[in-house]
Amino acid sequence: GGGVPKLAAPLFYLYDGDLWRLDSATAAPVNLTDSPETETSFALSPDRERIAFCRAAPGLDPADASLAVPSALWTMAASGGQAKLLAQVGVSCADPSFSLDGKTLAFAVDETGAVPTQWSIFTVAASGGTPKRIQAAGDAWSRFAPQWLEGGALIYVAQAEDGRHTLFLRAPGGE
Repeated sequence: GGGVPKLAAPLFYLYDGDLWRLDSATAAPVNLTDSPETETSFALSPDRERIAFCRAAPGLDPADASLAVPSALWTMAASGGQAKLLAQVGVSCADPSFSLDGKTLAFAVDETGAVPTQWSIFTVAASGGTPKRIQAAGDAWSRFAPQWLEGGALIYVAQAEDGRHTLFLRAPGGE
C-alpha cells in the first residue's frame, strides 16, 4: 500500500522559487534556500556534498521571457547552510553542471540580456575563482545545457540564429 517512500539518498528539487531537500530517512521536505531570491536551476556534486544553483534577483519573475532577470551562480552544502556567491558573469546564469571529479562547474551565461537570449558556456573552479568562457565571443551559436563527459570533455546544446539545434562537443583540445 501507501506510506512514506523509502529513498536511498536525499532527493533535491525546486519548488516555489526555493531549493528543497526531501530527506531519505523521514521523507520530510526541508527548504534549503528560504529567501526572497528565486532559485532557477541546480546541480548536485558527484559526491552529493555540494549544490550549485542559479539565484535570480528578488522581485523579478525569471519565467518572464520579455525580461532579462539578473542571476548568478551560487554554491552551498547539500545539508543546507550558508550559500556562497561563486560567479556573477553577464546578466544571468542557467544549467550548472559539476565535472565528474566535482572540481569544476560549467554553466550557461546570458551576457547581454537581449531577446532572444544568446547563451555562452563558462567554467569555474568549484572552490571559486575567475570564470572562463570556453568558446570565442560573438559567434552565431547560442550554447546551453552543458554536461561533463569522461576525460574533462563537455557536451552541450547549440542553437543557430535560424532555429537549428545540434550538440557541440568540447574536448580539452577545442570545440
